[in-house]
Amino acid sequence: MLDHSWYFTLSLAVFLFAVGLIMRRKSYGLAFVFVMLQFASAFFGYGKSHLPYLLYPYVTIHSGVTNPVMGEALIWAFIGGLFLLVPSLYLLMKLFLFDAKYVKGAK
Repeated sequence: MLDHSWYFTLSLAVFLFAVGLIMRRKSYGLAFVFVMLQFASAFFGYGKSHLPYLLYPYVTIHSGVTNPVMGEALIWAFIGGLFLLVPSLYLLMKLFLFDAKYVKGAK
């Protein structure tokens, strides 16, 4: 775990920075981005620290290998899902986090 401890240190630092922005009531959009970075760094740190097990101690990476064609299809589906998810998150953030007049009901 010491090899991957920087993931968790980064996760804590980004989380504290996001909490600081929220406590000062400034840059809510940036705080949201930092919280997303916190989740990502904690997720990847947890995943890398538990390798080579996918489900300890039953499933390892070597026993959980999938067919290459199915693996490629899953990767393309994941990329397609990201192409749908990221613009929708941007629109939601633009509408609800970055437009204070709309949130207050003035628009």
